[in-house]
Amino acid sequence: MNQIIGYVGAGLLLLGFILLSQGKIQGRSYTYLLMQFFGSAGVAFAALMKSDWSSMWLNAIWTAIATGTLIALWRKRRSENNKV
Repeated sequence: MNQIIGYVGAGLLLLGFILLSQGKIQGRSYTYLLMQFFGSAGVAFAALMKSDWSSMWLNAIWTAIATGTLIALWRKRRSENNKV
């Protein structure tokens, strides 16, 4: 089951990058950032279960970056909506 989570996570990361590279989604869109969040969290979890520390830390940091960007985007859009 851990490997399935890792493979799904890797698939989300790759799909997000492909869609971004083809101009089908924006880098600061909820779609892209959620794909990065869940993808990197899945890979981090699978790496943790295998004690693959370099991959776990890389993807944990990737998850944190996606989380911070999601929060910043949410706050920006929330403040824009409150101005109306």
